[in-house]
Amino acid sequence: MSLQRSLVRFGLMLPLLVSSASACSANSDESAEGSAADVAVFCELAPKIISGAQSADREQLRAALRIANDRGAGLSDNSPAAVRDDVITFVQGLKAMDGVLKGVGYDPSRIEPERAAALMTPEFQTSVVAVQGAVATACGDGDPDASAAPR
Repeated sequence: MSLQRSLVRFGLMLPLLVSSASACSANSDESAEGSAADVAVFCELAPKIISGAQSADREQLRAALRIANDRGAGLSDNSPAAVRDDVITFVQGLKAMDGVLKGVGYDPSRIEPERAAALMTPEFQTSVVAVQGAVATACGDGDPDASAAPR
């Protein structure tokens, strides 16, 4: 039973964090700072990474993690200033996940419970919320009321 709980936490925590982030984000208009060109890069990459990380499809998950690995520095460098540190933590967490998931064919259910728990640090979880909030604020997410949702 402990294994199952840990796998559920690992396999489902990121999607749950990401889907609830707009309502929980403490970032406001401040997170939209940055030049339009910079934010455009952030707005191109961050939604792709988040969407793929939420997917139950292994190929989409792998593609999202590949973007984080290959273009994570660009994502961080071009993120809104208010969330730059969170974006760095987010990218580092995704890179750590990619390293673990490569070894198990991108199947989160095959991750050892202790390793899954180690990957889902409070700092990483906070960064997921901040990045999703920045996407909603700086880029729009198709739901204009998402960033204004009551807590």
